[in-house]
Amino acid sequence: MIEGGWRLYGPEFIGLAPNDAGRVPLADARFIDYQFSALIVQDVLLPLKERVLGQLHKLTQANSSANWFVLFIANFILLHTYGLLLRQQRSFAQRRKAKVRYTMMPLVKDIHIGAKTLLWHFHFACKGQKPFEIDWTRDRLSNATQRMAKVSTEEANFLGSIVQLARQRVPTFAALMNTDKYETDHWFTGQLFVPEWKPPNTLEQSPPA
Repeated sequence: MIEGGWRLYGPEFIGLAPNDAGRVPLADARFIDYQFSALIVQDVLLPLKERVLGQLHKLTQANSSANWFVLFIANFILLHTYGLLLRQQRSFAQRRKAKVRYTMMPLVKDIHIGAKTLLWHFHFACKGQKPFEIDWTRDRLSNATQRMAKVSTEEANFLGSIVQLARQRVPTFAALMNTDKYETDHWFTGQLFVPEWKPPNTLEQSPPA
């Protein structure tokens, strides 16, 4: 359900039983839930998708070091969203006691195609550098770093804090991306931090639950 935790609240529950808090999950009103989802997809998400992807495409194609930080943040957000979608898919299958881990493999495969495309463009934008092994405070203005990314002092400080966390977890990220547990935290976002990244093999058919 796109609307998350929305609830019906008030004098009218359209024949549905409220919970102890006097509310009814919108998901219980399935037809209304579907109508809300259709409206949000058609009137909000699809137009926003075209605009966001168009802007991201322009930034990527510019191949400018001035855009690197924005691309990193945008890719992280989009990859995190993919992870949330896969978690929802896994939860959906579990609620229905499915014998497979994911019941909508066409969607899962599309997510992997999108994620690999984002990751390929991001790592290409790194221009042979390893951004999460850089000392951003010391080397922000070095020629090698500037060739990849031109960032402000504030952005460099932020990246420095990211580096400290990433260095500890890169081995975990590298191992995780070679599993089929796609709903696991950081399965997608962790691949941003893996040096010498190569697209992982992903399944065409859902694994067993």
